[in-house]
Amino acid sequence: TCYSATGQEALCELKTFKSGSFIGGSCPCTIENSVCDQEKGACICTEEFTESLDKKRCIPKVVRLNGKCENDGQCLLFEANTECDLTEKICVCQHNFTRVDDTCRRGANLGTRCRVDIECLERAPNTICLDHKCICAAGFVARQNQTECLAVTSYGTPCSESGQCQLTLGSGGVCDNGLCVCDAAHQNVTLGHSVICEKRIAVGDTCKDHGQCFHSHLLEQTMECIGGHCQCIEGFSERNGWCEKNNAINVEIVSPILFLICMIVHKILN
Repeated sequence: TCYSATGQEALCELKTFKSGSFIGGSCPCTIENSVCDQEKGACICTEEFTESLDKKRCIPKVVRLNGKCENDGQCLLFEANTECDLTEKICVCQHNFTRVDDTCRRGANLGTRCRVDIECLERAPNTICLDHKCICAAGFVARQNQTECLAVTSYGTPCSESGQCQLTLGSGGVCDNGLCVCDAAHQNVTLGHSVICEKRIAVGDTCKDHGQCFHSHLLEQTMECIGGHCQCIEGFSERNGWCEKNNAINVEIVSPILFLICMIVHKILN
């Protein structure tokens, strides 16, 4: 039974006192890194800490990248464009941002400006940052839409775009039915251990100088530019659009002549 100050019976309400075992509870405080707010008479976390979600702990207010966290605020106070990964419970860079040392930077597409390689690699593998621009690394070429880097290919090997072929075969290389080949205006020519696509030059093709009639794969050149057209040089004759070397003496003519000479010599000696 409860009594008022005048001695009369009164309705009493049971008052409970919060314990110092959680943040916001009454002092004294038992949680690590907590203190008693004398004005409020309640437990609070010290300046460098903040309350956990369950209010039973004081956790670091600022958390570095890859550090343990419980909420995004801990990460954002250290670096913009970060968040707390709810699965791993660590601070990570937000989507479309990549970690560079202790910062989060937006990834860069091919051809766009960059500061370090990883800004490019975040968007497309096999890329590098050169002269503050994202480009494909050695051995790779950019896809036509500039979204990724494709491996350079050689004659007869699989491909998806002609650009993969042209770095090794030249401008005449094309990707046809998934394989690198030469287009109709070029012919495949073996130079050492590799194959290139060399432009087909036929007798009568227009030219401005001898170099335009030159075949790099031929040790002995067969044409030169005469009157604005590729013509067979001396010692060669046109056959089916190509220059073929003349025989010094036609065999069909030589054989009868030699026979007659032999007969004359035989008669003289006898």
